[in-house]
Amino acid sequence: MSPAFPTTVVGMAWYRREHYQEIKRIMADSDALPDTYDKWFYQAERTERTLKRRGLSVERVYVDPQTFPAWCIAKGKEMNGEARSVYASEFVGAEYRD
Repeated sequence: MSPAFPTTVVGMAWYRREHYQEIKRIMADSDALPDTYDKWFYQAERTERTLKRRGLSVERVYVDPQTFPAWCIAKGKEMNGEARSVYASEFVGAEYRD
């Protein structure tokens, strides 16, 4: 009998279609984001499937263009991919913390 290992849960920054152009407008690294929501969504789902195949549990963490800037200011972060990753990780960490 093999020991049971807890599943690692990772947060993945996720966007709503109706927010995507605003997200692109406010991000410092907007040039790193695909031009359209559909292109982003295709890439994001592919990444999500890869993570799941590696045994990770993925939780989509929606980035709201109305509240994310305030979070970045409070954390002293530039609005970019690194900040989006930290935001998603912190959200999931807080959710699963006892």
